[in-house]
Amino acid sequence: MFKPFDRPIVVVDLEWNQNAYKPRYEMPHEIIEIGAVRLGPNLRAEATLGRVIRPQAYPALDRHIREVTGITQAEVDAGEPFPQAFAALRAFCGEGARLCTWGRDDYPVLLRNVRFHGLEPGFEPPLDAQLLYAHLLTDAPGRQVGLHAAMEALGIEPELPAHRAVNDALCTAQV
Repeated sequence: MFKPFDRPIVVVDLEWNQNAYKPRYEMPHEIIEIGAVRLGPNLRAEATLGRVIRPQAYPALDRHIREVTGITQAEVDAGEPFPQAFAALRAFCGEGARLCTWGRDDYPVLLRNVRFHGLEPGFEPPLDAQLLYAHLLTDAPGRQVGLHAAMEALGIEPELPAHRAVNDALCTAQV
């Protein structure tokens, strides 16, 4: 059987909140949702994880973030603390998992949130599926391609709404 990687791959997507008028240097973007998809040896989704997080640095959900994600103030108010959600992500990933994201934005945001809460990251930098896609499947290796544009180019019909963490992680896994 074809086995492209010698350890588990977990696709991770994050949604975050911010305050454009009063940003906090130590945490300009606060994670409000974690989505993850664990891939099996055949690179097919075998399990998902979704967590909504109650923000601490920016408790009021930014209007733009609400509009783009569809996440409501009531959802984040009922969310769990970041340390609990991050512990669930680490447990979901298991030992030695290799993270994968669409683009290079999520990992620095994750690291900053982890450090803000005094936690240890426990993950090395992820594979960047967006960069791999552009390098392998376009004529412009440095070009940033949107997730849904990549899906369309590959003939994959998006079945889930965008900008919810689990949905975007599942779409990334399909690409």
